[in-house]
Amino acid sequence: MSTDRPKKSFIGSLRYNGKPGCIEWVFKEGRGGYKRLVVNANKSPTTFDFRWENDSYSMHVRDTTHEGQLVHLNSHGEIAVSPANEATNTEFDFSGFSPELLQGDSIKLPILVKPGQPITLDIKTGAGVIVSSGEREKKIYFKTERTKPVAVFTLNVIERH
Repeated sequence: MSTDRPKKSFIGSLRYNGKPGCIEWVFKEGRGGYKRLVVNANKSPTTFDFRWENDSYSMHVRDTTHEGQLVHLNSHGEIAVSPANEATNTEFDFSGFSPELLQGDSIKLPILVKPGQPITLDIKTGAGVIVSSGEREKKIYFKTERTKPVAVFTLNVIERH
């Protein structure tokens, strides 16, 4: 009898509409500076460690600039990045899909923040899709707001562990 179990944890990256997911410093009046998950065609993709823990994923940053920081849902409903001791405990789900069943190295899917909140486009701040013209902004930020369009990411698996 084999003791091999499917490897649920993995190292990977995210893309949205072909643009790389990365981390960017933002500043908002009255709140100061902080880091957010963003897609930006002018940057290299950030690598994440998607760790399977307690029936969900946590997303740890693997790039040297932000090594060990966590992707989380901040108190403003934004998908942010902070040092582990400052981040809220955020669990992610791939809409019921299990990456260990992935036949290739990438798949398109929405990502949920447990319990079942989809990650959406943050278009209230002027980022994201410009609906009237169909044009796309250079940068797109994310949050969890049920009235906004759901973001469907391309999840790229680099290494399973």
